[in-house]
Formats: sequence, structure tokens, C-alpha cells
Amino acid sequence: MKRQIKDFYKGVKMLHHLRMEGEKVTYDDMGKTLYVVIQEPFYSAGKKLGWNESKTAGLGFNKSIITHILKFKCHMVVNVGTAQYSYWIHYDRLKKFIEDHNCNYTVSGKELIVISWETFVRLNEHCRI
Repeated sequence: MKRQIKDFYKGVKMLHHLRMEGEKVTYDDMGKTLYVVIQEPFYSAGKKLGWNESKTAGLGFNKSIITHILKFKCHMVVNVGTAQYSYWIHYDRLKKFIEDHNCNYTVSGKELIVISWETFVRLNEHCRI
């Protein structure tokens, strides 16, 4: 019986709780998904970053979070504290947005990568992390 249990769990990985530049994130190896919590959107992102969609709000992330996503080609789920939903983005869509837009923004000496909130897909409910 112990052998069967050991074989069942062989290769199964748990969620990894990480800190990236002080931000708590959770990474799911099996689902290739990084879970992030941010308190509120960057409402003037489109205007400040010169996007064509100047009224578009953005979601800002530490550079190390985006670097992780690009390196491991994983997806991201974001819980936005002021919203009732979580938001999901596929690696390819994130990469394309970064290539096509000015996304770098520095605040209080910390470099952020800001992604248009409209690039994300709204999930039906908040994901618990």
C-alpha cells in the first residue's frame, strides 16, 4: 500500500510560495500558472505610458514576476483587491503586449512592468491563493 501511495505522488509537485522583490506569489508547476495579488489597478497607465488606448487602466508587476513568466512560459492569474474578480493572461498574450507597448514604469525607485487590464480575461470568481 505504501508503494502505491508513493508511486501516486511521484512527480506530483505542490504549489510553491515565493517572494519576488518582496511580493508574495504562488507558482503551480503542474498548471504552469503564477498567482499574484495586487491591491489596485494603475488607472492612469494608458495616459502615462503613451498607449493608444489612453483611458486604459493597467496592472503593475515587479519586473522579476514578469521575468519569471517569460522564462518559464507560464500563465498568470491576478487577484485585484479592489475588484470582485480575478484575471487571467496567457504567456503569449503577455509577451505580445510587452513587445508592442511601452510597459516600463518606475515608482519610488522600483521598476514595474505595466500591462493593460483589458489584455486579461476576467474569471468568474476570485481565485483563492
